[in-house]
Amino acid sequence: MATRHNLYFILIASLVFTGLGCKPPGVRALFKGEKLLHAGDTEAAVIEFEKAVRNLPQEWRAWNYLGLARHQAGDLSQAGEAYQEAMKNAGERCNSPNDLSFVLYFNRGRLNLDRGHLADAQLQLHTFASQKQTFKSLFWLAEAFRQNGDMLQAEKTYLLALDKNNNSPVAHNRLGLVQLKLNNPVKAIARFQKALELQPKFDQAQLNLALTYHLYTPADYPNREVLALEAFKTYIKKISKPATGVQKMMDALQAKLAQSAPPFDPSENTNKLELVRDFPSQFPVDPPAPVDTNSTVAFPLTNLVAGLPSNEDTEAKAVSELHPSTKADDFSALPETEETSPSVDAPALPVTEGKPKALQTTSLLGQSVPIVVPEMPGVARYKYLKPVRPEPKVVEDPRRLKALFEKAYHQYRIKEFDKAIAGYRHVLEIDPAHQQAYVNIAIAMQVAGSVKASLPEYEKALAINPLSQPAREGFASALNQSGFFIDAAVEFHKLSEVHRDNVPANLGLGVLYAQHLNRPDKAEYYYRRVLELNPQHTEAANIRRWLYNKSQ
Repeated sequence: MATRHNLYFILIASLVFTGLGCKPPGVRALFKGEKLLHAGDTEAAVIEFEKAVRNLPQEWRAWNYLGLARHQAGDLSQAGEAYQEAMKNAGERCNSPNDLSFVLYFNRGRLNLDRGHLADAQLQLHTFASQKQTFKSLFWLAEAFRQNGDMLQAEKTYLLALDKNNNSPVAHNRLGLVQLKLNNPVKAIARFQKALELQPKFDQAQLNLALTYHLYTPADYPNREVLALEAFKTYIKKISKPATGVQKMMDALQAKLAQSAPPFDPSENTNKLELVRDFPSQFPVDPPAPVDTNSTVAFPLTNLVAGLPSNEDTEAKAVSELHPSTKADDFSALPETEETSPSVDAPALPVTEGKPKALQTTSLLGQSVPIVVPEMPGVARYKYLKPVRPEPKVVEDPRRLKALFEKAYHQYRIKEFDKAIAGYRHVLEIDPAHQQAYVNIAIAMQVAGSVKASLPEYEKALAINPLSQPAREGFASALNQSGFFIDAAVEFHKLSEVHRDNVPANLGLGVLYAQHLNRPDKAEYYYRRVLELNPQHTEAANIRRWLYNKSQ
């Protein structure tokens, strides 16, 4: 709280010395609003901060507080407008890490993370964290990496955050989920156990521990069935209404331990659990799974849960239930419903055949880089539409938008693809910048067989967030399925530029260079990268056979 008190002192001094002290209503409103915000009465705080900016229209702190209050109240669009005013009034000094207004990078990054503007969020949070390495700044930067699909960077950044504060059960839980994505269940188990050591009633971590023992440990893991069953039993005791499917998994484990046939039907999924799986690796590539980022809700889910496998590889959905936010002054002792809110004193982050021809492409990091992909006679090329990034609209009823999105997702789940696509189009009428709606439209088109029609939709999604791993993977796979092999290789190169250790990108490039672009030397490099990153990959045996044949 020392930073907040220092801010008060500086605020009062600046108001006095600039002559603004003669307008006490604005100052009183600012202090009253801060107390209400700290007490959790966000709607009343918004009213007071609106009074403050009317009386102090050039005071960036007043606009910043208004942005914070609107953010916590769920009014994301107007929160963004308030932060823009704060930036305008702070001027160039907000770019200095030594100025208090530098915190605007953090607050805007948090807001963009919640809005689903992941590219902007990652850049802003990275800007802040590179200068202010605190637990909060590193935690939220890790979140941006995780949501963008860069699991290796997410893992590294969560570890940096935990070096600052090793007592956050939420951070250990999320790191465990990332390690599951990286195919390291042993490390994930240790993280879930640590989260439970810090917070024994952390039911999501308990469920993740049980699911990891049951679904993600190798068959030779010692006592895996016994450990899974005990972990599930502990979870059942912790929660009054267990996630759908847990009891059937327990019955299956008990039956297996009793040497009888398990009654559990593995095709039954649950809308409570988030799927953890790799992007499909074989060509033609299946599309990535639809993911509801729930960008219309002010705060992301704090306690994410690992998920059940499904017979339908294209099926995945994030947990949809949201917990109420609580105070987040002490991030090291989060209750199980904690959803860390943005804070003004939070750590701020700045954030011819066979002959190669260099294709010039724009780097996702803003530079022009040469990507050498051979031009092949007779290979079709995709004509990029290069859509303009749409501007978001003010969403007057976020709950209705969320309901429309989930209805469309349900229609996708029951294979009513035309209705699902129409539902996502309705979402876009309300919020033209809803990136995940474009991604899910493209996925539904791919699954329904309209692969080429999905390509413009992927382009629109990437115009909103060029760092989106699911969108870039889906776009590359759709280009490959459509026979645009050169362009597919270019997109996989773009993906690997941002997500350097992305296995699907390396596998995709290996297959393209081996089967379609007549460059076995390059194929060998990318195939070896796949084996280096994941020696137990489902395609590992085929890759090793290909490498052996090439060496003969």
